[in-house]
Amino acid sequence: MSMEDRKNPDALIVEVVRGRIVESRHQVSMAMVDVDGRLLLAFGEITQPQYLRSSAKPFQALPFIEGGFADQLDFTPRQIALVCAS
Repeated sequence: MSMEDRKNPDALIVEVVRGRIVESRHQVSMAMVDVDGRLLLAFGEITQPQYLRSSAKPFQALPFIEGGFADQLDFTPRQIALVCAS
């Protein structure tokens, strides 16, 4: 996050807190589009490349769940949560 971002009172910021310590601060970049790809709402730097990384895990777990494999293997909700975690 640049100094300019920190000075912007309109910036949406997410903080990761452990106990009383702020471990990290992230400025939100988000774009909402309709089914035709038209921009409806945007915050932050929406043209900056973004990488899914661990946030893709729940989506990667969908075939496992929707395909019935979690049921076949008698996965508990806790085990499914672990499949979705990074």
